[in-house]
Amino acid sequence: MTSNVQASKPCPQFSEQMSLALDHQLGAAAERDLREHLRTCDACQAQWDALQRVERLFTTAPLISPPAGFTARVSARLVRRESRQHIVFGALSLVVGALILVPVALTSAGKIVRPLYSLYLLMTTPAAWRGLFVITELLSLVESVLNALRLTIVACIRSPGVMVCLTYNLAVLVLTALWLRVLIGRLLRPVSVLRQA
Repeated sequence: MTSNVQASKPCPQFSEQMSLALDHQLGAAAERDLREHLRTCDACQAQWDALQRVERLFTTAPLISPPAGFTARVSARLVRRESRQHIVFGALSLVVGALILVPVALTSAGKIVRPLYSLYLLMTTPAAWRGLFVITELLSLVESVLNALRLTIVACIRSPGVMVCLTYNLAVLVLTALWLRVLIGRLLRPVSVLRQA
């Protein structure tokens, strides 16, 4: 073999071809070119010999079996990790749903309270525009409730945890009803006090 000018470094264009030749993925013409080059380049021949030694080492080394229960432990870890991811995703979905639905519920409650307060004012003012005013406020109330229901249904349908969403909405509905009961009781209390005087 004759020495190449770059005796310390193998030729970069042949390094990849050596790896492909070891994996039996090199075409016949490219393999012939590689063999001819190896006869003339000491650095590439040294790399080729080192690669062949490593390949022989890997093919002749005995396979070591994993310890007993290794597969079961890895499977159990994967199941635990997956269940943690589901719990985190569910909790995150619940928090995001709450952050979205609470303002909607409060907005809807505000739209319900305004007409109720208007009805209270209606009872304490002259009856000039009462009919039209009552109809307008009732239509506004119905529109607000229907809009809140529509938003709630859309949120439940799009939610990955439909049962969690429905349970949350039921809780919000119950709490809103209790809150409205307390609010209406407070709004009507001054009217009864005024009537007694």
